[in-house]
Amino acid sequence: YAPAGAFMQAFHAATSQQLQQQALSMRHLGEIAWGLAQLQDSDAAQLMGELLEAAAHIMAASQSASSPAEIGADSSGISSSSSAALSCAGMADLVWAVAKLQIHPGKTWMAAYEAASQQLLRSFSPHELAQVVWAFARLPYQPSEAWRGIFLEAVQVRQLDVRELVVLLQVAAAAACTASACTVAGWLLLMVVVELGWL
Repeated sequence: YAPAGAFMQAFHAATSQQLQQQALSMRHLGEIAWGLAQLQDSDAAQLMGELLEAAAHIMAASQSASSPAEIGADSSGISSSSSAALSCAGMADLVWAVAKLQIHPGKTWMAAYEAASQQLLRSFSPHELAQVVWAFARLPYQPSEAWRGIFLEAVQVRQLDVRELVVLLQVAAAAACTASACTVAGWLLLMVVVELGWL
């Protein structure tokens, strides 16, 4: 089902107004972006740009909130306010939508996304991990070695079974035939091999 053009225009305008008022959380941004991507909205470029700008502000604020001076005694290194502001589901939905709509947000935005997502990566669900891996491979975007290390830790923390690891591998391999996708698929394959005890 595709909503009528008039409805989508009204939705774009109302969402834009909410963004100007800074009334939307990262979770909201992700949900809206996910919906636009599912609808394959051909007029989504401008609104997606506004969503990405709003997300950049939230991510920048989360980095400030999780600075050493404000972390305190939290052993995870993440303040509760910054982790709540980011939202695992919102972060995963947003980057998935960016890749689905074939929007290229630029190196600066992606670097900010990588840094912000790294804070919550260990809390991502298997589905959210798959969304991010697919998006990175599809864009393509090669995350840093540090990010990949925490990704591996996240998989171990979630105690994914072989089936879930294979799904992640398939997601990465099917995303795109690029060097980035091959790299992502490579380290997922390594996890499957280790999990099966073949290495």
